Amino acid sequence: MRDGVRVSTLDLVAHDRFTLIVGAGVSASTAASPLRVLVAGRDFVDLDGQWTAVGGIGDDGALLVRPDQHVAWRAATGVRGVNGELARAGTHPRSMACRADRK
Repeated sequence: MRDGVRVSTLDLVAHDRFTLIVGAGVSASTAASPLRVLVAGRDFVDLDGQWTAVGGIGDDGALLVRPDQHVAWRAATGVRGVNGELARAGTHPRSMACRADRK
């Protein structure tokens, strides 16, 4: 649910850049600007718990979605600093921006 209206998660992700969906326990301030960042509980509400079950991330997890709406990377739990996790996964926003420019 977003702004009081039930929506699909496909309607939440950006089509022109990567979208990072993080659990309520992850600080959005640690994410870099080339990403659209959605924080559970702040930017959307999972009323029935269905998205949480399907998404497979906890309060301290993160899910990176490509512009074509496919999952690029997931950390079920243990995300402390988003940039550090993305760098370890080889998907740091700076390198993603370079890859997107090469299309």
